[in-house]
Amino acid sequence: MLGESIITSAADPTKAGQSVREVGTNPFIVGSEGEEGNLFYRIIRKNPSVQCFLLNTGGFGGQKIRIQDSAAFIREIARSRVEWRKDEY
Repeated sequence: MLGESIITSAADPTKAGQSVREVGTNPFIVGSEGEEGNLFYRIIRKNPSVQCFLLNTGGFGGQKIRIQDSAAFIREIARSRVEWRKDEY
């Protein structure tokens, strides 16, 4: 539930085009962050044909995950070129 977007000239003309992150919640939803997460979970549980992926776009093992790497992960998932294995957790 981390949002990343681009600042527009409407928000701040001096920062237009810069990346902005909203940690912990979706900046477009008003209300409880926990309820927003639980609502999303309930939607996914009720729709088993929907594929949902959790993607870490921050870091792993002290290494920053670059935007290019995140884009490559998403591209390979969309092209069905990822070999998945079940995680019992």
